[in-house]
Amino acid sequence: MDSATCSRGADLRTSARAAAFAAALVLAWCGLALGAPKALVEGVPRWLAPPVERTVLAVYREMGTSRPQGERLRILEMVCGRLFEGYRVEASADGDLLKVSLTPLNGRSWRVAANAGRWREPVAGWIEEDLKALSSELELQVQGLSPEAFVWGRWALEELVQEVCSRRMRGFRAVVTPAEGVLNVSLTPGEPLVLALNPRVRSSTLPALVLGEMRDEALTGASAFLGLPVEYLRGRSSQAASHLCRSAESGSLAGRLEVEARAEVRPAPIGELLMELDSRRYVIWGWVAAHALSDGRSSEGGVHLGRKVQLLPSWWMEAYGEWVVDGVDLSVESRWGLKWRILQYLWAGVERTYPGGEWFLRVNTDVLPDDFYLHMAIGDRGGKRIGLGRRLSDHFSVEIRYDSRYDDPVSLMFLSNL
Repeated sequence: MDSATCSRGADLRTSARAAAFAAALVLAWCGLALGAPKALVEGVPRWLAPPVERTVLAVYREMGTSRPQGERLRILEMVCGRLFEGYRVEASADGDLLKVSLTPLNGRSWRVAANAGRWREPVAGWIEEDLKALSSELELQVQGLSPEAFVWGRWALEELVQEVCSRRMRGFRAVVTPAEGVLNVSLTPGEPLVLALNPRVRSSTLPALVLGEMRDEALTGASAFLGLPVEYLRGRSSQAASHLCRSAESGSLAGRLEVEARAEVRPAPIGELLMELDSRRYVIWGWVAAHALSDGRSSEGGVHLGRKVQLLPSWWMEAYGEWVVDGVDLSVESRWGLKWRILQYLWAGVERTYPGGEWFLRVNTDVLPDDFYLHMAIGDRGGKRIGLGRRLSDHFSVEIRYDSRYDDPVSLMFLSNL
């Protein structure tokens, strides 16, 4: 008999055993005989015991009650010995409890080799860590099993691997392939996948030109997350945010400006990357603006330069100078002041403006999480400046402005942040 014929014969025997095992499971689920005894299975792992119990009960029920119990137990041992190849089966009865013991004839020590493809850092490190945990857990579950158990217990094995994968590698699909002494587990990303991350960068201290460069660096770092299952990245979102913060703070420009980063990753097929980038030492921003709905003003431009000092762990002070150029007559107003942070986003202080030398009480907020901001200044001679605005993007804002110095004090401003 040639090798091909032998191989076909082995495949047929394997298929026949699998079919017989499946048929026994179907009969067990159908519950053909009421009042059948319960089965207690020993000698196999907990994950493999339920299908063995169902099969044992199905075979025992099919024999009926006409035969003596001793004969039924001997037949049960013979049939189950063929169904559970690789094991010696011993059966006994204690009242309504049917005890079945399986002893492996070719028990082995198994090693689990798990692979999830190649990824960039930091994802590669996360997956390596998770694969080690997955492999260790599975190895404990399959030690001492005969190789044949992976044939007749294929369904239970796949359920076990998927259950462990759902905890250790969320969102990945697993395919298990037993080999000689090795259980190969191949994992592939399951849908939905992260296809893109839309970055939103916010800052109250840095100009838009600097933010644009840092935004590009953040996108480069976030590209490592593309192609991951959404569920997996959701479980690692805090580590992903920490990685992006470290990347943003490690750049040369960020180092010179002493930038502090905060990030939030919101996984989805088209996810969001929210970042706050602020300097611990400097406040630098500029703008050009056009006024609408006001006859007295048309445009303006300005620059704000500040130096921050940390007085206490949660108390900051800023000394600043601000210059505003009127777009009509090119006159320049300078503002000099000190302000202190009194709440997380709220600052208050004093300011003096030139020409005129008027003193102002100034209150303003940083850019809030919903992109709104507020600033106001009330002078000792009755002057008032109030603005309520919203950042529409890194470069553009819209603001309602009130300035008591003009006959038409209310205007709608469109600002381009430089």
